[in-house]
Amino acid sequence: MKFLKAQSSIGSVFAATTLFLAATASVVACSDSANADPVIGSPTLKFDKAAFRAKLEEALAFPNAKGYAALILKDGQLVDEVGSGYAWISETGSGEAMFTPNTPTNIGSTMKLVSWVMLLEVFQNKKEKTVDQWLDTPIYTSLPGQWRDFVAKSPAVEHQNIKKVTFRMLMQHKSGFRVPPNKKVMFDYIQAGIKSADMGVRDYENANATVITYLLPQLIDATWAENVRTQAVQNKIANNAAWYVEAYSKYLQKHMRTKFFNRVKPEAINPSCEPYPDYVLKGIVPAYSYDTPLGGYNPQLTGSKVKDQGCHTMGGWYFTTRELGKFLATFNATETFLTNATKAKMYDDSSATSRDNRLGWSQVMASGFITQHFKVNAVPYHGGDDLNYHTAIVKFPAGYMGVISTNYVTGENSHNLAQHIKNAWAAGLAANYQ
Repeated sequence: MKFLKAQSSIGSVFAATTLFLAATASVVACSDSANADPVIGSPTLKFDKAAFRAKLEEALAFPNAKGYAALILKDGQLVDEVGSGYAWISETGSGEAMFTPNTPTNIGSTMKLVSWVMLLEVFQNKKEKTVDQWLDTPIYTSLPGQWRDFVAKSPAVEHQNIKKVTFRMLMQHKSGFRVPPNKKVMFDYIQAGIKSADMGVRDYENANATVITYLLPQLIDATWAENVRTQAVQNKIANNAAWYVEAYSKYLQKHMRTKFFNRVKPEAINPSCEPYPDYVLKGIVPAYSYDTPLGGYNPQLTGSKVKDQGCHTMGGWYFTTRELGKFLATFNATETFLTNATKAKMYDDSSATSRDNRLGWSQVMASGFITQHFKVNAVPYHGGDDLNYHTAIVKFPAGYMGVISTNYVTGENSHNLAQHIKNAWAAGLAANYQ
C-alpha cells in the first residue's frame, strides 16, 4: 500500500502565462506584489499569486485533500492556476499521476449551471418569445409525448400541478419536484407528481436540471421529438423504460458536443460523460475518487452515462479545470452564449429577495472583504460532488471568476470549496487594501 505524504506543497504549481481570451475592456495586472489604494473594481488591481496559492494549500494540503486544481479568471483572462497532490495513485505503488489543471475530473452538479446556460441560449434563439416569456412558459408542452399524455390523462392534483411548472421555476429550484422512493429515471419524478405545498418553495433537487435532457429536443427540433414519440407508441415502450433515457441522452450528448462546447473560445473544449472510453482507453489519467482519507485504495471512476444510463444535464460530466475555466471565461466575458442582458437575469445582488430569485446559481455567500471593498452584498456560486469528487465555481465582483476541483476532501472541507476559493482569491487581492 502506498500512502500519500503530508507535506506543505505536493504536486506541481503551474504559472499562469496563457490567456484564455483576447484582451477585453480591462486587463488584470498579475504580480506577486501589489500597489495600495486602488479604485474599487479598477483594472489596476494587482493579484498576489503566492498569497493565493498559500491560502489554498493551507486549506487543502494533504490529508485535507488527496489532490486539487484551481484557477482564477479576470474578464476572461487567466490570472493564476495551481495543481497540487495526486489525481491517482496505484495500490502497489507502481504508478501515480499528479492533479494538474489538465486533469479531467467529475464536476458533479456544477454541470447544472452549464446546462442552464445552454437552455437560456436556446430561449434567446427562439425569437417567437422573449427570454422572460420563455422562462414563464410551462414545461408541460415540451415534455416527451407519452409523458405529456400521462399527465393529461391523470386527474390527480399531483400530476395536474406539473402543468403549472415553468422553466423559471426549474432554474430557481422552485418546481416542487422531490426525490420519489426508489428513484431510477426522470419519469419517476413525473409519476410521483408535485404536492401543491411544495410549489414555489426553493429546494435544490436534481430533477430540476435532469428534466432539461427531455425538454431540450422538443424546444430545438420538435420533428425529432415527435418521431421518438411515434416510435415509442409503435413499439409499446413503457414510460419509464431505459429506451427513453438512451434516445434523449444521445440527443443531448450530440448537441453538447456539436452545438455548444465546440464554440468555446479560443478553441473548442471536449468534456466527457464517458470517462472510461474517452480517457482511460486513450491513456489519459482522470482523477479517481477514494473512499478513505489516509491512503486507503479504492479508486472509483463514474460518469453520467454509466451511473444514470445516459448523459444528462445534472452531473456526471468530466472537465479539466482549464476546460471548465475556458467555458466560464467564454460565458462571463463574451456574448458567445448569452447576451449581457440575459446574463444579468441570472443574478441580481440588489436585495435578499432578488437574490432568492436567481436563475441557475445554486447558492450565494456573503463576505466582509467583498462587501467592504466591492460594495457587493453576496456572490453566487455553484458546487457539485459525485462520490468523493468535488467542484465549485464562484462569480466574484469586478469580472473575476474562480474554479476549484478536488478528488478527495475530508470533513467539512468537502462542503466549503466555494469558501476556500473565495478566501484564496481575497488573499490574492488583500495587499491592494492594506
